[in-house]
Amino acid sequence: MEITVIDNSDWVGMVVAASRIGEVTMTNVASMVRNVLNRANGRSISRLNIVDHGNSQSFQIGNDRISQQTLGRFRPTLARLNSHFTATGFVHLQHCRIGNNQSLLLELSRIWGVPVYAGTGDHNSLYRFNFGEYVRCEPQAVACQTNVRRPGLPAPTTVEPRYMGRGAFMGRDGIIRQGAGPKL
Repeated sequence: MEITVIDNSDWVGMVVAASRIGEVTMTNVASMVRNVLNRANGRSISRLNIVDHGNSQSFQIGNDRISQQTLGRFRPTLARLNSHFTATGFVHLQHCRIGNNQSLLLELSRIWGVPVYAGTGDHNSLYRFNFGEYVRCEPQAVACQTNVRRPGLPAPTTVEPRYMGRGAFMGRDGIIRQGAGPKL
């Protein structure tokens, strides 16, 4: 089950909430966790999208600001989500620039027990797009993976090389190249 939780206390959140169906609202960390668990209602979460404001040092969950310095205060409440994800579940932090704080993301992935994705640039929550690169932090990792695919996109498919005509071949990676290709 996919759940999106939004702080709709300002005009940005209100516009984003109006563009989604079935979103959960929050005012702070405690309400976010409570409302997510209520929405899940015993079902496992495959994807948790958290939408609010952020920067390269911290991000908001309603009126609470999460940073390396404040994480300890919120850890017990955030940890209540840990056992509620599917085996392939993940969290997508949809906040500006928080992907630059990889040490914070690693800690969050360990608290939740699932990968955490975040972008390094400005995030447009209405269009659901980050203008930077995405990072992915795994609970057991010592460093985050950088420049990863946007969360939820299918992996690229591979195709057998084939002749496209006029000396062009499509390689296994799906890229069309001119010149001598593989023997077919």
